[in-house]
Amino acid sequence: MSTYAARRILIAVPVLLGVVSLIFVVMRIVPGDAASLMLSETGGTPADITRIRTQLGLERPLYEQYGLWLWSVAQGDLGNSYWTGRPVVAELVSRLPVSFELTLLAAIIACLIGIPTGVLSAIRQDSFLDYAGRLVAISGLAVPGFWLGTLLVIFPALWFGWAPPLSYADFFADPLANLQQFLLPSFALGAFMAASMTRMTRSAVLEVLRQDYIRTAWAKGLKEQAIVVRHTLKNALIPLVTFSAIQIGHILGGTVVMETIFSLPGVGRLTIQSILERDFPQLQANVIFLACIFVTVNLVVDLLYGWLDPRISYR
Repeated sequence: MSTYAARRILIAVPVLLGVVSLIFVVMRIVPGDAASLMLSETGGTPADITRIRTQLGLERPLYEQYGLWLWSVAQGDLGNSYWTGRPVVAELVSRLPVSFELTLLAAIIACLIGIPTGVLSAIRQDSFLDYAGRLVAISGLAVPGFWLGTLLVIFPALWFGWAPPLSYADFFADPLANLQQFLLPSFALGAFMAASMTRMTRSAVLEVLRQDYIRTAWAKGLKEQAIVVRHTLKNALIPLVTFSAIQIGHILGGTVVMETIFSLPGVGRLTIQSILERDFPQLQANVIFLACIFVTVNLVVDLLYGWLDPRISYR
């Protein structure tokens, strides 16, 4: 297994390099840069813009900028923000708790809704509960996350005169205010994953329920709870774990939208701000972080297969 893990990690290196290189090139092709934006309000002269570009290294050829940046990354230095002058890693680390909390709550909500609904829909196939579960799942897939998030901000304010706090409250300082602020964006972010998980769970459980050993368990007179929990769920978890890893990437991408809608100071909002301000070092650091998370989650999921199904071997 260690050889397999090392091989997967080595394969991840060119993947990360390709993703970051693409962002590096695309952001510099987009019209405008940080120097122009810095002086747009003060009305700087072309000479002032040229001076700032030179200070930031934007006057160098693209290949030279790329080479210098790669050399800095190889030394563990991701650079400083164009706007604040702070190390981009420090800014990224300060935003991580918000994004991690939002992602964790969204995943918990998705699992609490999706897995029980999918299991119940499968064991009561073609019943009213099955049709209701499938209807909810299809509705969740059809509703865009940004639209649902916007509605969750507008409707409580119009109907009940309540809106989530706009200023971020740390969980350890004020847990109640923190949960009030994160509940709605977590639900909006986890709704799509819950709907997808319901459909995936239902399909996986139905496939396992048709296996011969499940029929044997029924013939032995085992209780339904024992058959579902002990014999069905573990085998049905293999495709579900794979699907969940893919959805983690969806949730990480969704934080960009939800953090902007609900004014959460996380990595997603920092990424949007970096794009608008053409803060290349900060944006590249954020992309590296998100890509590393996605690759790591997929590696962990692959290694979990061996625990879920002993027939799987790693070579």
